[in-house]
Amino acid sequence: MRSGIPLTDEDRIPWLQVINVFARSNPGCVIACSALKKLYRSVLSENLPEGNTGGGAMFVLLNLKREVLQKRVESRPGHFMPSILLDSQLATLEMPGSEEPNVIIIDEDHSENHVVDLIIAQLNLEKQASNKN
Repeated sequence: MRSGIPLTDEDRIPWLQVINVFARSNPGCVIACSALKKLYRSVLSENLPEGNTGGGAMFVLLNLKREVLQKRVESRPGHFMPSILLDSQLATLEMPGSEEPNVIIIDEDHSENHVVDLIIAQLNLEKQASNKN
């Protein structure tokens, strides 16, 4: 990607499998990656419990306009993915459907703090945390 060449499924699947092994060994971890296709989300969640309790796989999709994505990518100096790959990333993206209930879609451009608040609310994490105390 650093050289401006998009990854193929064959490139991605092995490292998605490694991430899945890590997730199975570390319940409750947070992993950030571009799980653009349903296949990738399936590999990442394989053999993990369902739902957002007990280490289950949940995905958050920040559904932003291309212009916002472009600005964010270009504001990351030294990042491995150059902005010239943005169009190929968007072309690869398979929007989750109702058959993927473990995906939260955040539409619109919000501040980082607001996005975190939306994710916590949708995962019902505040209630779970207060019930453990």
